[in-house]
Amino acid sequence: MAVKDRSPARKIILPSYTCPSVAAAAIGAGLIPVLCDMEPGRFVLNKEHLAALIDGGTLAIVAVHLFGVPEDVEAIRSAAAGRQVAIIEDATQATANPEPSSSRLLGTCGDIGVLSFGRGKPLSVLAGGAVVGCSAELQKQAEEHWRHLPEPAGVLPAIKTVAVLLAYSVLFHPRLFWLPRALPWFRVGETWFAKEFPASKAGSIVPRMLQTVWPGLAAIRAGRERTAIAFRSALEGCVEVRQPDLKAVECGLVRYPLVFDSPQQRDSALAAMEQEGLGGTGMYPAPLHRIPGLAETFPGVTCRHAESLAGRILTLPLHDRVKPEDVDRIAESVREACRNG
Repeated sequence: MAVKDRSPARKIILPSYTCPSVAAAAIGAGLIPVLCDMEPGRFVLNKEHLAALIDGGTLAIVAVHLFGVPEDVEAIRSAAAGRQVAIIEDATQATANPEPSSSRLLGTCGDIGVLSFGRGKPLSVLAGGAVVGCSAELQKQAEEHWRHLPEPAGVLPAIKTVAVLLAYSVLFHPRLFWLPRALPWFRVGETWFAKEFPASKAGSIVPRMLQTVWPGLAAIRAGRERTAIAFRSALEGCVEVRQPDLKAVECGLVRYPLVFDSPQQRDSALAAMEQEGLGGTGMYPAPLHRIPGLAETFPGVTCRHAESLAGRILTLPLHDRVKPEDVDRIAESVREACRNG
């Protein structure tokens, strides 16, 4: 909405493979989403396709740092070729991660950045988020929209947030993970699109919880990096899967993404990991134009690299409960799937 205030343009270019919430936000702001295909087997925008999509009606481009893998913001800026197009960074999976070629943090390299403190994010208290305006103008406009959001009243929302956080810390232990998976209201592992969604201020409890967990973020990131490097080492020489490059690993990943040569190999590895409770996921099952509820927004759209990517991706856990023996078991599941694929 802050970006929309400064231009009559209404098109917003999104990655074709990303969380459906990105499309929901664009549609909720009254914008026209346009999908850009991905680079083959990678989690970044296809810059050639991007340049072809940009025209006089383009308001903004969303750069998503998916799983913490850095998108090339400068290459996106070059693709815009001097047009007045805003770059919105979705750094929800890359909070506090450095940009590889500079000392800046992801979320501060474009015109406006979005962070999340929700479930599964690098800095998580299961609620809230932040908008970072990278210019005084955009910061002021974002704050103006924020001021008009409703604020939680009374102590009940704070009590609920703390209760959910405590429940999450218990139920999402690997040994008890079967329980939230069995309870339908947790919607674990589901990907869905909701056109209508509530928006409000987070309330004072979220900043207080963030102050509590912030000092431990460096140690959490270091642990994830060690586990990611262990996965790289354990899967070295497995030519049937593409791994993130070392720069992405060192930036800080929230999950470790693999792209298999074939969907059959991915499905085999995923089934083996699910059977042993090893925490692998296929993430988003389809590109945005194939998600139920969104397909009618993109009639006739084909993003072949995104469609291929969706069928071949498997992400591995990097949380602090992943032990060296788990890394070995996961790597063996991947290798076995490749051998039999």
